[in-house]
Amino acid sequence: VGSRLASSLSASGTPVCVTNRPDFSSRRKEPYFAPVQLHDPPVRRLQFDLSMPETWDNLPPPESLGAAVITFPPSLEHATAFYDAYLSRVKRVIAYSSTAVYRIDKPGQAVNEETPLKPTARAAVDAFLQSRGATVLTISGIFGEPRGARGVCTCLAAYASSGGALNGQKAVNMVHVDDIITATAHSLMAPQTAGKRLNVAGDVFRLHELMCHCRYPQAETAKQAEDTDLSSKIVSSQRLLDDVLPEGFEFVPPLETPAQTAARVAAAAARAEQARAKAKTKAAAIAGG
Repeated sequence: VGSRLASSLSASGTPVCVTNRPDFSSRRKEPYFAPVQLHDPPVRRLQFDLSMPETWDNLPPPESLGAAVITFPPSLEHATAFYDAYLSRVKRVIAYSSTAVYRIDKPGQAVNEETPLKPTARAAVDAFLQSRGATVLTISGIFGEPRGARGVCTCLAAYASSGGALNGQKAVNMVHVDDIITATAHSLMAPQTAGKRLNVAGDVFRLHELMCHCRYPQAETAKQAEDTDLSSKIVSSQRLLDDVLPEGFEFVPPLETPAQTAARVAAAAARAEQARAKAKTKAAAIAGG
């Protein structure tokens, strides 16, 4: 998500720098996690590894940043040290987390930001960052365009091939990568969310609905199964919708039809072109004094 967020912010005229580990060029990621290509300039690339304090000096002065977005899960030790040395002087901090931090006591449980957390390392890092004023965006399963590596049917195939139980009544939350970017961009402009947790969970559906959408022959049989999966939950994003996102915002439906996908992609392309034109006009105005 990080590279896509950087690309989107840069296209809108926001100066952006991204960090990569020193061995970034030699690391290959699975297609699901593969970043989009970023050009330097306009997006600055900086070598940085949280576990290597000697790389921290590669970052720009913290006071010069409008915000920092942490897209990876640090250890509590590293998060504490880096906050004290750097993040404490950044105006806004946003950290990504996962809806897996929530404690689920029964399958299909309703979840919001007040739901107790599991006693995990990630939950401890979230709590620390929140206590220091960071906004924690808690993200569900991520999907992308149907024909890509993050298409919902590709995700289902990966889940099934890894041994995931095809429990048809399991409640599944998935959010489109573009909606995560939108939620992040609006959170950057919402200082009232400092120190809060916000769910970015998208829509919820039953696993048998996804199986049917992807034409799995077992879909009807799976529909009859009882939900016994403690990862089955219905996560609410209402706080995000009420406090951060624009009125009338709707998440991209994971099980949209091809016609819906085509219409959405065309609308997104038009908005992106408008944003690029606006950014060029702004840059020209600045250059002209």
